[in-house]
Amino acid sequence: MIRQRSLFMARRLGYPVDVSLPLMVDGVLRDKDAVVDRMLVLDVMIGCASGLPPEIGADWVEESGIAGAVAPSEERVLAGRSDEVPVRLLDRMEALWALGWAASLFRTLDFGRICGPELAMIFGDLEDLRGVRALRKRCKLRRYEEVLAACDLARCLHRGIVIADKNGAAPPGKVQPQVIVERRRALEWMLNDQGWDDVVVRG
Repeated sequence: MIRQRSLFMARRLGYPVDVSLPLMVDGVLRDKDAVVDRMLVLDVMIGCASGLPPEIGADWVEESGIAGAVAPSEERVLAGRSDEVPVRLLDRMEALWALGWAASLFRTLDFGRICGPELAMIFGDLEDLRGVRALRKRCKLRRYEEVLAACDLARCLHRGIVIADKNGAAPPGKVQPQVIVERRRALEWMLNDQGWDDVVVRG
């Protein structure tokens, strides 16, 4: 039923579909603290892409107690040694949106539009530990089946992007391909035990 709904939604959004795409059947849902830690790290990465000095971001990570959630690629950003361009880091907003939806911070995960202004409203005011504690308390993970269904849709949409590219067609859908890729990456991370840098998404 999950795959049938994904294919229906993919066609409705204007993406070509591949009915032979394997369905993800095994997975474990991350615990809430791990998801919140990952959201906080992504928020810092987005801040660095928007002009936050890396050393300030690094200090905030230490003060918030989330240093263990920082991936190696993100450690390089905080150390000022990353060659990842700011635009690439800003793509993480879509990953943050997907995780925020999975943590019930946002009502919907609409693959027909980019992340909304609610992202800044929630993550733009985490200057002290009280804000972090309030965020943890507010979050409530959605059911495994809900996250799996969203991830499966993202996988189908990603495959549609690849199909269109192979056929020489313009990217399908109403959003940039990277929106789909980043959301899929975040959702796949939620459903396995790999490190953030180790989650590789292929169409």
